[in-house]
Amino acid sequence: MLLIGYFKDVEMEFLDTNQLKEYLAISGKHLKPASLSHRIRFMKSFFRWSHEEGYMSKNPTSKISYCTSLTYIL
Repeated sequence: MLLIGYFKDVEMEFLDTNQLKEYLAISGKHLKPASLSHRIRFMKSFFRWSHEEGYMSKNPTSKISYCTSLTYIL
């Protein structure tokens, strides 16, 4: 399940860290660790860029981290 499919018509500005963690926990159940890692990297890059360019007042992924091992810290 992709991010846009999960959140439907929610404005990006209203997404928070907990909602994104929930999304990662649910979508991560069906992904291999490398795929989940790629999804986290993409989300962090996208939201960091959106924040730096002024599209968002805060970066909701700034507190989401992950390890390079199979255990992810969400």
